[in-house]
Amino acid sequence: MLHKILLRLLHSNSKSRYFNHLLSSISPYSTSPVQAFRKSQEKTPVFANSDIQKLIVSNNSRITENGRKGNVEASESIFRSMSIKTVVSWTALLTAYAENGKLSEARAVFDEMPERNVASWNAMMTAYVRSTRIDEAFDLFCAMANKNSVSYTVIMTGFVNVGMFDEAEKFYRLVPLPVRDPGASNALITGYLKRRRLEDAVRVFDGMLQRDVLSWSSILDGYCQAGRIGNAEDIFERMPERNVVSWTSLLGGYLRIGMWNHGFQLLSRMRRESSVRANCITLTMILDACANMDRLLEGIQIHGLATVMGFVCDSFLCNSLINMYSSLGWVAEAGRVFSLMDKKDLVSWNSLIEKDDVAWTAIISGFLGNGQYERALSWFTWMLRDGAKPNSFTVSSVLSAAAEMAVLNQGFQIHVLILKMCLDSDLSVLSSLISMYAKCGNVHEAYQIFTSIDEPNLVSINSMITGFAQHGFGKEALEVFRQMEANGYEPNGITFLGVLSACVHTGLVDEGLVFFKSMKCLYQIEREHSHYVCIIDLLGRSGRLNDALALANSMPFRPNSAVWGALLSASRIHMDFDLAKLAAQNLFQLEPESGTAYAVLSNMYSEVGLQEEEEKLRMMKKLKGLRKKPGSSWIIVDNKVHLFLSGDQSHKECQEIQALLQNIFTELEYQSRL
Repeated sequence: MLHKILLRLLHSNSKSRYFNHLLSSISPYSTSPVQAFRKSQEKTPVFANSDIQKLIVSNNSRITENGRKGNVEASESIFRSMSIKTVVSWTALLTAYAENGKLSEARAVFDEMPERNVASWNAMMTAYVRSTRIDEAFDLFCAMANKNSVSYTVIMTGFVNVGMFDEAEKFYRLVPLPVRDPGASNALITGYLKRRRLEDAVRVFDGMLQRDVLSWSSILDGYCQAGRIGNAEDIFERMPERNVVSWTSLLGGYLRIGMWNHGFQLLSRMRRESSVRANCITLTMILDACANMDRLLEGIQIHGLATVMGFVCDSFLCNSLINMYSSLGWVAEAGRVFSLMDKKDLVSWNSLIEKDDVAWTAIISGFLGNGQYERALSWFTWMLRDGAKPNSFTVSSVLSAAAEMAVLNQGFQIHVLILKMCLDSDLSVLSSLISMYAKCGNVHEAYQIFTSIDEPNLVSINSMITGFAQHGFGKEALEVFRQMEANGYEPNGITFLGVLSACVHTGLVDEGLVFFKSMKCLYQIEREHSHYVCIIDLLGRSGRLNDALALANSMPFRPNSAVWGALLSASRIHMDFDLAKLAAQNLFQLEPESGTAYAVLSNMYSEVGLQEEEEKLRMMKKLKGLRKKPGSSWIIVDNKVHLFLSGDQSHKECQEIQALLQNIFTELEYQSRL
């Protein structure tokens, strides 16, 4: 369909036949807007009985309202019941059809109309434009006897929406000045900004003779999106009138480039100087920035402001509150916000909001991000009981919780749910399944899922490599990596972390060094602390302690506790006291509240009989009140997690457990004597 227009617009030597036709129809320009309005009213019936007129107006409104709600049948019924129909009635039915995708029915109404006004023509053209049928829209435009500013704006929007900017510019130059601004100009500006053609948008803006708040706000937002905050500020201060979009755009521009203080000051200025009230979008934007910039105090203030302004019943804002509190570690407060979200009563049309999958996912992700894996799984169970339908992100989150707790049974149940919900084709879900099974020790099942994927992505490949590496299947991990390279995938930092871990667990020193070198030389991937830790650990385990220490000292950043921890472990394996002391001293400074380094060095002294040195360390540890973090384990009985810490006797069934263990030990001892 667009091909016909392109042929008309791009016709050979001179102006196309399309524009010749257009010139003849609008040059110098059509009937003035005032004349067009008067002419459109000439055939409008005037009713002596005001009650009849009120009834017609009411029915017209009902046709429009039902159309907007998608109830086209009701609109048709009302229209048919009207004994007297005006041009507005016909146009309302036409629009109802068009808004619900019934374009052929809309055109049938248009053709059947006993009379049409400019609004009727514009409505039909708008319907075509929304369906990207610009050629039919233009045909109607050319056939119109009287055109107003809306007519030109509709056609301009049509060209812009389908990306025909050359044609849009030609058309724009032919639009009569009295009806060009601001409508047609705004349409062209919006089109350019959507395609990030800021300079073209500014050119149109500068050439406008009449601008409205939309014109100013569009250019302001364009500058903000491009990060040109100075230009945005200049536009903002020059604006003769500002609306909530203007304030929110500049606020978003500040927050997008990290100018937090400017953004918060602008919000204060908006509340102090302007009659325009912030809306939910404004506050949601700030809450998201609070989450990203670790600004809990300001987030709490925005929560209070939202409460005062009556916005706490907005689902988007509540989801942002939950996300903000969860991200910043205030999971209890996130849960409180969540608990206040009730299901919507569709009949009463009240302000209650519905707990949607976004809210559930936000709170579950909050628990996950703060290491509260058991609570994440519990809330997922409540989500299912509440009737909410989890999405792929929700499922991936709870799979991560199951993986971190190594609860294979729960992971298997989630897998069954995934199959029931037909989410087993979602790559993000499959990657989480691979990771879950691998972390729970079922590498075989993880690999089965991996091989079932026709076209794995980098995330699923990384999950499989990491899963193999964690369980000592180094050769298998490297085989997956080589297949990935052969299939043309580009590895990233996470890929190499898995590959290097595989080399560590299988003692592949030379291979590990080659992979480590290739990160920078072959793939231009910046090495991070974690990559250096792997190689230092690999060198240390193999006895190359001097090389490990030299690599630690040559890092482009200061060694962290993980680096010194790897060196301490290596010195423990090979009983290198000089390196052990150096590593321990650094760990004492980096982790002053941890007793692990004291314990390792103390055990080394004990093994070689240096009791005096051992006692000094124990005394230092005791004076500082340090304790080594106790080991822990857990089991699941009747869907309940039971956690056990080393030396802990707080479990309510501790005596029964100890008695049972004693019986087991006795039985084992007896069996060993047979």
